[in-house]
Amino acid sequence: MADIIDQAQELTQFSCENQINRARAAAKEFGHGYCLNCGVSLAPTHSYCDADCRDDHSKRERMRGIKITGYDQ
Repeated sequence: MADIIDQAQELTQFSCENQINRARAAAKEFGHGYCLNCGVSLAPTHSYCDADCRDDHSKRERMRGIKITGYDQ
C-alpha cells in the first residue's frame, strides 16, 4: 500500500510531465519565419507555406522516428 509520500511523488511527477508536454506543444505552435519543409521565407508567425508542406514535414518527422529492422546499411 502506497503511503502519502509515494502518492505525493506520483502526483508531482504527473504534474511535471503534464507541464512539459504543454510547453512542447506550445513551442511547436510558435512560428519560425520560414517554411520548415522547403525553407521559403514567411511571416514571423508562420512555420509552413501551406498545408502540403506541413503534411510533408509531419510525415518525414514521423518516418524519422520509425526504426527499420532487417535492413543493413
